[in-house]
Amino acid sequence: MRFLVLGSGAQGSIIAGHLVKEDDVDAVICADISQNAAEGLVKKLRSPKARALKVDAGKAEEVAKAAEGVDVVVNATIPKFNFTVMEACLKAGANYMDLAAGPIGRRLAVELLDEQLKLNDLWKDAGLTALVSTGASPGLTSVLARHAADQLTTVESVKIRFGDRTVSEELVIDWSPRVMLEELFLVPPVVYQDGEIRRLPLFSGAEVYPFPEPIGPQKVFLVEHEEVLSIPRFIGKGIRYVDVKGSLMGDIEPVRTFFIWLSQVLDKPVNIKGVNITLEEVLLSLMPEPTDLRSLYEKGLIKDAYSTMIIEVEGKKGKRKVKQTFQVTLSLSQALSLMPWSNEVSYVTGTPAAVMALMLGRGQVKLKGVITTELLDPEPVIRGVVERGIPILFRVEEEGEMP
Repeated sequence: MRFLVLGSGAQGSIIAGHLVKEDDVDAVICADISQNAAEGLVKKLRSPKARALKVDAGKAEEVAKAAEGVDVVVNATIPKFNFTVMEACLKAGANYMDLAAGPIGRRLAVELLDEQLKLNDLWKDAGLTALVSTGASPGLTSVLARHAADQLTTVESVKIRFGDRTVSEELVIDWSPRVMLEELFLVPPVVYQDGEIRRLPLFSGAEVYPFPEPIGPQKVFLVEHEEVLSIPRFIGKGIRYVDVKGSLMGDIEPVRTFFIWLSQVLDKPVNIKGVNITLEEVLLSLMPEPTDLRSLYEKGLIKDAYSTMIIEVEGKKGKRKVKQTFQVTLSLSQALSLMPWSNEVSYVTGTPAAVMALMLGRGQVKLKGVITTELLDPEPVIRGVVERGIPILFRVEEEGEMP
């Protein structure tokens, strides 16, 4: 199998790191707009299967040329390039994967995912598969929700919760700063309720969620995520409610008020000494990029960091009310032991994508067209993730028969 991994950053490096270890993988092309980034990743991989290539993901012809003779193109760049890379894959006759649909600026991820899904017939006619939203969330969360739903007769709700804790003397960014700003401050959260997707105000739906130690209870807020569209559409079973909530330093009212103000002005251009610029551009120029955290960890500037995802699926099995809960928790120290250039977020995001890329390349994904992870057999995905060091805990609670 031959893979083209677009993007040599936090996610692409994890995906490529897994792919080169497989005996049936012949080549992994590590492509990035920065030749230095691509070559740096190849140096880390230390595999004769890997080679570097400079590719601009925003230019379809350039991507199509790089994808010639490739089985799967894994788009590990930011979502703004999804449609361009999809176009290139159709030209090259290659299967496609990405990690998320959005957001892009103030455009919602659920809207962008819906646009991708509307290309289904085009991909079917080409005899190709575009497997979209395959990271941690969206991606692994949907696989786990599907696994839980398969055990139930009907599903009432799916609730996804994120928590994290970093013990550090430094400002640590373990995700794309641009995606983080857009997701938190530029798009309103959405929920699926009684057959429709509803937009709600920023930082609404606050609750204190009892995350496991060492994270502990944290206040979480609604965020806008792809699962709100894909889970009810492709799992079905009468689902009435889906939401996603994440923790944020917004449990103090003045901080929350500041964040709301920030969301209103972040992308508004202002003229400063004759130069038009946005606050978003200023912040992005100042915020550190996701980096190799090993050096900070070894110097003691980061004591450790923890990230967790909780997926709660409630419904009925026959007449009994059932609640199934999945927990995925990883620490920075664990991630570094699994892949030296990873962190607790990038490893949990890139690993499911790598597992699904291998399934797609090996022909284990039979469906053609544009599909989401809810349509995959969950068992091999879960097994592949656990085999690569990510613990997944599972708990079932049952109540008596319902009338």
